[in-house]
Amino acid sequence: MKRRYDSSARREAKGQTRDRILDAVVEVVTRQGVHAFSVQNVASAADVALRTVYRHFPTREALLDGLDDLLERRGAEAGITPAVPADPALLPGLVGTAYQSCDACREAMRAYVIISLALGRRVPGFDRRTRAVRASMLRAFPGLPRREVTAAANVVRLLFSTRAWFLLTIEQGMPTDIAGRTVSWALDTLLADLARRSRKRAR
Repeated sequence: MKRRYDSSARREAKGQTRDRILDAVVEVVTRQGVHAFSVQNVASAADVALRTVYRHFPTREALLDGLDDLLERRGAEAGITPAVPADPALLPGLVGTAYQSCDACREAMRAYVIISLALGRRVPGFDRRTRAVRASMLRAFPGLPRREVTAAANVVRLLFSTRAWFLLTIEQGMPTDIAGRTVSWALDTLLADLARRSRKRAR
């Protein structure tokens, strides 16, 4: 029984250390800039040994992946992380919730986008969500050419993303609610056009 307790306590301590390291990533990037994003600086900000960071995250790319997981977990805990729906017509209604999710972890989300752009890296979660959007679009518009639907799905994915939130709210200074409504309108317009052309081809 004691062994089980110790193992559980060890796992919890390990998780807390991982989260502390990831919070330090956010601190380094938001306070010092992406040029300061190094494992050494992250270790210093987290107040842990360099080898501790490497034990949990062997590369900067692994730190970015870990940050993606952390944001997804915290969003889920807050109940504001919308999943990609099977029906793309539901996407416009989820943009507001998605952007609220970004705002709830604003500094961490800002750091996440900056790092992903600087490293030129798409995290596994990003690719998983992209595949889900494409699959739902292809199911919804089977009568349209696959290439056309895939191109439209790429635009939908861009709008329904943390990068769009970042560009609109951080770079352009739009209030989050206005950015969300604008993107919802854009998605509605695009999806309505696809549906219209899909019906026309089916006649």
